[in-house]
Amino acid sequence: MKLNEKMLSNLATSFLTPVDKEGWLMKRGEVNRTFLKRWFVLKGNLLFYFDKKFDKEPVGVIILEGCTVELAEEESCYCFKIVFSGPNTAGLRTYVLGTETQQEAENWMKMITCASYDYLKVMVAELQRQVDELTELEKAQRQARVITSPTSRINPFLETPVLLPPKTFSQLHSTFGKEIVLLRQKYNTRMGQATSNLIEL
Repeated sequence: MKLNEKMLSNLATSFLTPVDKEGWLMKRGEVNRTFLKRWFVLKGNLLFYFDKKFDKEPVGVIILEGCTVELAEEESCYCFKIVFSGPNTAGLRTYVLGTETQQEAENWMKMITCASYDYLKVMVAELQRQVDELTELEKAQRQARVITSPTSRINPFLETPVLLPPKTFSQLHSTFGKEIVLLRQKYNTRMGQATSNLIEL
């Protein structure tokens, strides 16, 4: 798909496309080697830069494919560079960018490194490999359980039901009262028989 300037401008400022990272960076010029402050917006594998934060059109865009992110030796700020290498990157310039703090430079370097399609493709392949390993491990464990599990049947009568304690006195009375009455009747019957036996003797 070919992109023209209008499409890129719409993509850069559209609210429909999510922003992965944005902020001020110092950018070294290609001809004039001084650093100029630019507002950068990272969307996917496209890194747009503007003269001002709320400009409607970007000054330029860097397509983050076939590139590496490296530290740059500069005294004026914490700098890193985007270097293009590979068969289809001949003639592409190296971009030198800088921040005011080391932490911010590291954050930008991580985000730019993870933005390329090649990086995502490698990550997806690695995740797929891990999923395959876990699937094979689970399958082996399932087969081991089938082989080692006993064939005897479980007696359902060995399971003891769990009775929840009653919450109120009336529930307690209805649960245990009948049993107590029956036990008392049995006791009285036995005591009566014992007493009658003693009288007969």
